[in-house]
Amino acid sequence: MVFRAPEQAVEETKPRSAPVFVSKPEPCNVPEGEWARFCCRVTGHPKPRVMWLINGNTIVNGSRYKLTYDGMYHLDIPKTRQYDTGKIEVIARSSAGEALAITELRVVPRHDDYRGVLKNAPRPWYDETTQFQRSETELEKTFEERQ
Repeated sequence: MVFRAPEQAVEETKPRSAPVFVSKPEPCNVPEGEWARFCCRVTGHPKPRVMWLINGNTIVNGSRYKLTYDGMYHLDIPKTRQYDTGKIEVIARSSAGEALAITELRVVPRHDDYRGVLKNAPRPWYDETTQFQRSETELEKTFEERQ
């Protein structure tokens, strides 16, 4: 049995290896407003940093998107929006290399959401006449005050 002084402790060195996706995120179809989750497992030494992107935009952990790690990397979107539809990329990067996995998110629009219809609807005729009448009376008041 050999005893060594603490300052002589020999650290086992793992061979360097580039990041590799053991499991990649799967494509996801969800109704708007529902939860979407993407998962992946990455190996490599040194341990890679993982970055998620939606349609080329880097995801930051916050109220809209949740990034977690529990042995697997997770991207959660608690309330999906139509603009989340598109390409989901996950990049694993370390000093030994880089790996990329790509998948898709499809957010199905809600049928009871009329925001798009209402936004592009023409203004009602009665709203325009009311505004015209209001502006005339405001002009009359202004002229009366100046006289």
